[in-house]
Amino acid sequence: LLIAKERTTATYVSARNSVTGVTKSLFTGLTNAEYTETDGVTAFTSTGFNLSGDGYGYVNRNTYTYVGWNWKAGGTASSNGDGSITSSVSANTTAGFSVVSYTGHGSTTGTVGHGLGVKPDLIITKYLSGSVSWAVYNSPQGATKVIFLDDTSAEGTGITYWRDTEPTASVFSVGASGTTGGNANPYIAYCFHSVEGYSKVGSYEGNGNADGSFIYLGFKPEFFLIKNVDATEAWEVWDGTREPHNKLSKKISPNTDNAEYTANTTTYAIDFLSNGVKLRTSYSAVNGSNTFLYYAVASSPFKTSNAR
Repeated sequence: LLIAKERTTATYVSARNSVTGVTKSLFTGLTNAEYTETDGVTAFTSTGFNLSGDGYGYVNRNTYTYVGWNWKAGGTASSNGDGSITSSVSANTTAGFSVVSYTGHGSTTGTVGHGLGVKPDLIITKYLSGSVSWAVYNSPQGATKVIFLDDTSAEGTGITYWRDTEPTASVFSVGASGTTGGNANPYIAYCFHSVEGYSKVGSYEGNGNADGSFIYLGFKPEFFLIKNVDATEAWEVWDGTREPHNKLSKKISPNTDNAEYTANTTTYAIDFLSNGVKLRTSYSAVNGSNTFLYYAVASSPFKTSNAR
């Protein structure tokens, strides 16, 4: 999975994966159907990815700067029959990540195999052929809730998304609606589970104070995604590559086409610490007196790092 953003201009965040192919892209801030490119990202390789031309997703325009967030799945996808809906899965069970493609059948009891062998903590799905929102499941709030990656709305409820049924170690449930399981509709799903010392999906309570909340992760993060699930606020991403030193304030919002934020450095200020994240702002999108979903990935995973 490659998620990319042109940092300095108003362009949408794009997502590509090896299961549907690098010439196919979706935009996380739009409900649009999958777009087929003639240039842009041309290949995933053993060490990265290749570029050619500008690309509709704005990944290679001359002199422009970009950020790319990458997850390694499990190579060529294989058929998975664990659910009532046969899926095509590329899974990296060590990293707790899989890419899943499937075709809905309009059933109110549909299940889809995800290949992780562990219950997912975060599932992000998108209907590939139509104008439908990105549906997000997260374990802290549970399967009775849904939130949308392309939208700022607070978390809502609806049985048509996940059938109010928690995922298992082998499958997740989808409804009969066009968002997750419409009849004959093709879908992509990105599934994640927390891995000790490497990644974590969780929630935290903001305190509305400039001396903000501390979120314990058990590792130093490199990537940190949040969403206020109680209020109308944007999704926010920080990373330690664009800003290698605290405090970090150059957030990117996957639900918009906004350029990387570079204005008031206190508005979105956070610190990446050796064991978690410290919030340095009272701003409502980051540290309001609400509940926040987060997904974090380690800078140097404790479980695989070497002592000096």
